[in-house]
Formats: sequence, C-alpha cells, structure tokens
Amino acid sequence: TTTVLHDGAVIIQGDRIACASTYFLPTEKDLPRRYGARHRAAFGISEVSDAVTIVVSEETGKISVAKAENIQKVTLKELETKYLLPFYGIVLETEKK
Repeated sequence: TTTVLHDGAVIIQGDRIACASTYFLPTEKDLPRRYGARHRAAFGISEVSDAVTIVVSEETGKISVAKAENIQKVTLKELETKYLLPFYGIVLETEKK
C-alpha cells in the first residue's frame, strides 16, 4: 500500500506494459453491491473494448475476470489455463503445484 503503483490498473499490450497506475471510468450499470470500484471499472472496460480485465480484490485476494460485458470469479488455476497460458505462455509459480 505504500508504493506508487499500488492503486490503478496496468495495461498490457502484447508482451509489454503500456501504462501503469491508470484509472478507468466505472460502468453505469446497476451491479450488485458486492462489486467495488475495481470490479466496476473492469466491467466498464469490457463495455467499450475487447480487453480481458483481471481484477484481484484487495480485501479477499479473490480473482475475477471481466470480458464482453460479463464478470466472473475464477480460481488461480483457471486464470492460468484460460487466460495467461494461451495468450502469453505464462505458467504461474504457486506453492500448491
């Protein structure tokens, strides 16, 4: 919480970081109250682009993915196999492997 890049989004284009610590407008749709500012911004991005947005809750550490005006919770393994490995060849190094 004490670093400059703590809040805001990181935009990755291809294999490069294009921008860090940026903010997006949240959706104007009426989402359930359980969704905070990060989730609302991710949903907003999915409304205006074809981006896949990964959101990690600061409070719970749970992961959500927003894409094509849809947001869903995913496990770390699902994040790896559905999004990171196919697009970037990234395999997460976790203690549970």
